[in-house]
Amino acid sequence: MPRKNIKMLGDFPLFVWTLKVAGKAGDVLTKIVVSTEDEEIAEVARKYGGEVVARPAELAQDSTKSEPVLTHALEVLESAGGKYDAVLLLSPTNPFRDPKFIREAADLFSTGKFDTIVGLKPVYKYSYDAKKNGEATPLYEKRANRQERKPVWLENGALYLASAKLVRNGEIFGKKIGFVMMDELSSVNIDESVDFLYADSIVKAGIFRL
Repeated sequence: MPRKNIKMLGDFPLFVWTLKVAGKAGDVLTKIVVSTEDEEIAEVARKYGGEVVARPAELAQDSTKSEPVLTHALEVLESAGGKYDAVLLLSPTNPFRDPKFIREAADLFSTGKFDTIVGLKPVYKYSYDAKKNGEATPLYEKRANRQERKPVWLENGALYLASAKLVRNGEIFGKKIGFVMMDELSSVNIDESVDFLYADSIVKAGIFRL
């Protein structure tokens, strides 16, 4: 999907949904920043209250990972005099997060027990370990109805909260990882065109409102 992050979803460009949700998270976020190399996205971000960090072209490739982008943004902010305990990564492709999960992640991080907090969603479908030799091994001991299965917890990509120390070292995941259990709506992730159609139907039905 070319220029997916700026594509209109309801009344707003896709990434603005995340920007607005972050704004509703309260004082657990001291600064809301959009990292981009795209001037159109930067202009829209400023319009909706985001602070922009200009991302260098080498960190704006399809193969670019999140870690160097976060490290660069943190370096820019700290070189301007900012001091931060943690960095929260909110992907623009998850538009329907409930802000309460951001607050829960911040509260969990504040306990000092974890280096990283991730968002997880429950999956009850019968799951397998698919091996290269063609063999599929069930992850459940026995086949049972959905109500009788324990969920497999899947990383949903909706939030990653990492200590600033980790991010300065080019990392997101530390040794001690905590998690926030997120619902299906907050876990909606737009990767392909069909996902966008699904998200658009949620907006039109009024299931999620900013």
